[in-house]
Amino acid sequence: MSSAQAEGTQGNPPGLMSTEMYLAQISQYLSFTTQQITELRQSQSALEARVISLQSETNRPDERQGEPSFVVKPFTGDKKERTEEAICTWLGRWESHFELYPTPDSTKIAYVGRELGGKAAAWWRGLRTMGKLPDTWTDFVTVFKGQFLQPPSWTKAAQASMNLFSRKFS
Repeated sequence: MSSAQAEGTQGNPPGLMSTEMYLAQISQYLSFTTQQITELRQSQSALEARVISLQSETNRPDERQGEPSFVVKPFTGDKKERTEEAICTWLGRWESHFELYPTPDSTKIAYVGRELGGKAAAWWRGLRTMGKLPDTWTDFVTVFKGQFLQPPSWTKAAQASMNLFSRKFS
């Protein structure tokens, strides 16, 4: 063995490596670590994509019990919506959904209550504040129609006549 080898490489004490060798090992380590990080990031991306896929599979509205799988335009209680046809159409969309996806009455009422806007939402908040929310879907439909269904014009005229009649003879 030469005296240079016994002393270590390039004059380093025995057991110590040269700076060049040390830097080469660090470079290899960094290269290896960088490769592992890249592979981990790819795995993470694949896992995130799978999680999103699983979430979308399990959270599809049409597969959640009772969750509406469609969008219903909010009922506002405006005059144009207060016809029998408009009210029956709006309620019918909900009833069709609830036939496909059996839902407890309390959940039906909660879903529909969220889809009220304008005057209808104010009416609903008033019922809730007074603790008078309907308990069943049938009760909801009855109260809802009673509140928002405009009586036919002959009924209004008859009511006006009755009011006039009752004032004359009271």
